[in-house]
Amino acid sequence: MCDLIPVQPKPEPASFDKDIRTPGGQFIRQHPHPTGVQWRRNRHWKKCILDLYRSYGGICAYSAIWVPRSGATVDHYVPISHDPRIAYEWSNYRLSCEKANGNKGDSRNVLDPFKIMQDSFTIDFPSLLVKPGSSLNPKDRARVEKTIEILQLNEEYFVEDRIHWLTEYTQNSDMDFLRRYAPFIAYELQRQQLSSNISSMMQFP
Repeated sequence: MCDLIPVQPKPEPASFDKDIRTPGGQFIRQHPHPTGVQWRRNRHWKKCILDLYRSYGGICAYSAIWVPRSGATVDHYVPISHDPRIAYEWSNYRLSCEKANGNKGDSRNVLDPFKIMQDSFTIDFPSLLVKPGSSLNPKDRARVEKTIEILQLNEEYFVEDRIHWLTEYTQNSDMDFLRRYAPFIAYELQRQQLSSNISSMMQFP
């Protein structure tokens, strides 16, 4: 599961300490405040992208949509510019598509997929726009709205992705398939009891 629904953190790979934490820690001890050039030369976290991808089933933590391996990135939830000490910690990594990662940038105002409450985000049908959950208090609602704004979850790029996977679902009515590739949509269809009539609502053929 993903940002729009809570993510269960996965254990770090057996080789993580040797391949990433140890060389990364040595670099940070030598350069406590790395320059951009120094960071680019020490992106040890890239060595774990395949493990991260497999651990989270290829689902972007921020868009809640499957991303091909070629489009997957390692996002530092706490940006390296804010705290270099955890730049090489598995617990700070979120699997992200390139688009969401780029939109997030160095922001610290995006809700953590590991810590969000269930039903913080909802999908409006048939618009497929992401909105705050109806039961949120004003403070939590503002944080959800800010996350949607920063990640640009309602821009055409992401809406088209939702349309694609929802169309695939309406053609085969396979909820397990939808959970695999678009778990947030699957969850919202079932929560809103729309699984059987979403095709007519969306006016899909």
